[in-house]
Amino acid sequence: MCMKHIVHESVVSIMSTQHVFKEELTVYFCDNRLQTTSAVSSVLLVREGEDMKEEIIKNGAIEFRKAKMADAEKIHSLINAWAAKGLMLPRSRSVIYENLREFTLAVKEDELVGVGGLHIIWEDLAEVRALAIGEKYIKSGVGRKLVEILLSEAKELGVPRVFALTYQPGFFQKCGFRVISKDELPQKVWKECINCPKFPDCDEIAVIIELDV
Repeated sequence: MCMKHIVHESVVSIMSTQHVFKEELTVYFCDNRLQTTSAVSSVLLVREGEDMKEEIIKNGAIEFRKAKMADAEKIHSLINAWAAKGLMLPRSRSVIYENLREFTLAVKEDELVGVGGLHIIWEDLAEVRALAIGEKYIKSGVGRKLVEILLSEAKELGVPRVFALTYQPGFFQKCGFRVISKDELPQKVWKECINCPKFPDCDEIAVIIELDV
């Protein structure tokens, strides 16, 4: 079955094979709903079915998709390269493997450009965590796109609030978050902090965003 949506006299076709034949539009195909946004060079497909479970966004040569087992070592290297500079918290291999399904990646050919995860805390709260961008892609828009994707996941799940603990609050404020006191976060947030090397003297800044779900 072919679905068509016309915007500014341009036609986007999504065939049963799930191919997209246009780059001027951002396309969202979720739960049999087709939506488009402003004319930019990117494509989002939410693939469904047994062999179509990946979310893929193409923005120029950079592809955004869910992590796979083969990505774990690259994720570990990227996150811990920044952790070694004191700019984010480290992640062990076991944590990355245990939470692999949370991660969304930005990939350019075989290079891992960026990574970020959405971790569910409770029915009304999730966390953006382990957000890391390759050094040469800083300020390229990759980080913001990853956050947008993770917030979209939260909305689809019906989670109304998403927070982050960060050393870069200015970046998250540009993404719509606001700074809050860590005391405003529920106790459940801190259950994993006992494994943090900085526990109990956390020096990260808490930010949060409320979503329209």
